[in-house]
Amino acid sequence: MTQAVYTCRNLTLATLMGLFMLNMMGTSPFADAQSPVDCCLSYSKKPIPSRLITGYVRQFANELCTINAVIFYTVKGRKICANSNENWVQRIIIGFLKKEMKKN
Repeated sequence: MTQAVYTCRNLTLATLMGLFMLNMMGTSPFADAQSPVDCCLSYSKKPIPSRLITGYVRQFANELCTINAVIFYTVKGRKICANSNENWVQRIIIGFLKKEMKKN
């Protein structure tokens, strides 16, 4: 009887440790389907006014993300995915680069 209790405790402890490790790696079976990297999966259909954008980063297609994109950050803290080949996207990026050049 004592050995059965220890085996049950060990199994429970091993299961809890396994779930903890999965959760730490971002692959919890109880979480929504999210990857550890936040990728754009599609582009915004409408241009965004440049006055609403506070910054941007580039996303490159690789083994984690499937499309090239520019991720714009808005004054309200939203992330907007845009196609880097669009004219309005290129204009906003050039505007940011010009502002940076004036600062230096």
